[in-house]
Amino acid sequence: MTGGPRLLRDVELGDVETYVRMRCDPAMMAELGGPLPREGIEEKVARDVAYVKSDLGWIKMIIPDEAEPEAVAGNVVLWR
Repeated sequence: MTGGPRLLRDVELGDVETYVRMRCDPAMMAELGGPLPREGIEEKVARDVAYVKSDLGWIKMIIPDEAEPEAVAGNVVLWR
């Protein structure tokens, strides 16, 4: 990432492919219990969106360049 603003936004239903890239990747998930199966990711995203809307947790997507809001670099998750 280069200099400049970085943005955080709530997880959205359209983040399925980002979840697949992050959560289904064996290398990325090696220290986090292993990769999730591709099946069910849509439901996982929907549950996370509902979780955020209920104010029980915080799931923010990291947007490195506001000129390209569809390019997500990762996420930050806080829960009880």
